[in-house]
Amino acid sequence: DQSNQFNQTSGQEVSVNLTSGGWDLNGQTETVYAFSNSGGTFTTGAGGSLTGVGATITWSGGTNTINDAATVADTHWDVSGGTNTVEGGATGGTLHVQTGGIGFEFTGAGAPNITLNSDATVAGRMLLEGNFSSANTLTGTATITSGGAAANPGFIDLGAGTRTFTIADAAPAIDVEILASIQNGGVTKDGAGTLRFSGVNTYTSPTTVNAGVLSLFGGSAIADSNAVTVTSPGALNVDASETIGSLAGTGSVVLTGSLTAGGNNSSTSFSGVASGGGGFTKEGTGTLTLGAENTYTGGTTVNGGVLELSRPVNSGTGTIRGNLTINNGAIVRTTTTNSLGWGGGTKVNTVNINQGSRLENIASGDQGWGLTVNLDGGELRSNNGVSSTGGQYYSLGGGSSINSLANAGSVTSVISGRINLRESNAANTLTFNVADTPGNATDLLVTAAITQSGTRAIAKTGAGTMLLTGTGTFSGGTTISGGILALGGDSANNQNDASLGTGAVTISNAQLRFGGNAGATVNHFISNAITLNGNAVLGSIDGDQYLQGGVAINGAGNQAFTRWGGKDLIFDSAVSGSGALAIDDETAGGGSGAVRFTTA
Repeated sequence: DQSNQFNQTSGQEVSVNLTSGGWDLNGQTETVYAFSNSGGTFTTGAGGSLTGVGATITWSGGTNTINDAATVADTHWDVSGGTNTVEGGATGGTLHVQTGGIGFEFTGAGAPNITLNSDATVAGRMLLEGNFSSANTLTGTATITSGGAAANPGFIDLGAGTRTFTIADAAPAIDVEILASIQNGGVTKDGAGTLRFSGVNTYTSPTTVNAGVLSLFGGSAIADSNAVTVTSPGALNVDASETIGSLAGTGSVVLTGSLTAGGNNSSTSFSGVASGGGGFTKEGTGTLTLGAENTYTGGTTVNGGVLELSRPVNSGTGTIRGNLTINNGAIVRTTTTNSLGWGGGTKVNTVNINQGSRLENIASGDQGWGLTVNLDGGELRSNNGVSSTGGQYYSLGGGSSINSLANAGSVTSVISGRINLRESNAANTLTFNVADTPGNATDLLVTAAITQSGTRAIAKTGAGTMLLTGTGTFSGGTTISGGILALGGDSANNQNDASLGTGAVTISNAQLRFGGNAGATVNHFISNAITLNGNAVLGSIDGDQYLQGGVAINGAGNQAFTRWGGKDLIFDSAVSGSGALAIDDETAGGGSGAVRFTTA
């Protein structure tokens, strides 16, 4: 065709400029200095080979086809238009971006495309041994797609190295989208533009986002074991639910879908901000430290390892917000004051601590304002689990509550360290709602000290058994309206006479039970005023219990009992009221103890 140019260079290679007509290698091997196609038809034929050795392969128009078992290779590819296809087959065709040059770039003022066709045997591929870029002149999204059968998609082979994708910020919202599979090697995203991965990608070397946006779509855009680092000003957009191996860096993450990270069991730190309506799940045995005020609203789930919550300032905004769920023996650790937040809409509202898991606070200041704690065989811990009235604590006010749930494993829930009662709970009272788990002697074990800011109270509700062993310095009183509140237990018998604080105790349709100490006959002196308000039970299973604050008996169905002989329940102060009190012996314990009255 006369419109085509074959220009001889100073050596043996020619430069080929195809503007119309066609050029078919017919399966032969050719070497050129440069090759461009702006309007013709280029095809290699099966097994053909074209290698550029000097300048650039430029596809700006026409039709370009790399057939099965054929290869077109150069160190610089410039694609701005045309219909460009790499076919699959017995061995598949290859668009080879060789190392040592500029690499592959999308240019021009259009939406250029490469199609890597699928095949039942071997798909077409781009062998990317150089870097990848796009220009800021694009008016539409440049794409690398996978055509044909979906079972064996066309793919980009990154070889053994990490390839840099430098994407300029052009007119479209998504500048470059890769729908073909990406295999082998690793990825670094540079440039201010947006690169979207939408295929089923299996490359396993790290992914780094240094600038612009890397968008993940489709659910398999990054391998589940892949380590991802996002550095400022880079951003990772999770447009559909995605799983990665780990997350690190200082950049931003936008969760339109949900993100799962940590399965590669490494320990990392992420101090950027994660935002959006999606949720985050932590997997694996490693530790992930979050160091900023994240604003995503889809909740946080921790299924393994440790999630540390830390932030540089003490404000009402938490490191995370919304609902927090801890499973499978995982730990969430708060390392700075108010890591859980305290402001409306900017804090953790509910934490679910499931069997074998724990939420632990190691910060010195407030933690947990307005928090609903659901314990299902898990632990709420502060002060390294050591009961102390002066140690690290949870500051529970602003509508806080604690629920101990029935669980299938008959596992006791635990609160250890210290709880500080704060203002703005209903009636200035922190409620412990304890469900009854069949087979559990104790459903909720509270070894924590209970302190107060102001005059505060606690309430025990629910049919389960709650055991108090820590020191209480609160003065607002204790209300028991369901199940059993025990001081000391059947096995530990570790009674702390100060567990109930200094306020009055009111019992209705429930039981207050004293446990004594280690089987020995030890005198215990209970200074709280006690009121029995109908169907209320006072019980002693060990030790001599001296009730010295006065007992008021109202209504019917009230009862007092003891278990062991010589270990008595002693009304050692005034008894008042017009109600009835039945005296019983807990024969199930083999008991023959006495209920004694030392004063009228």
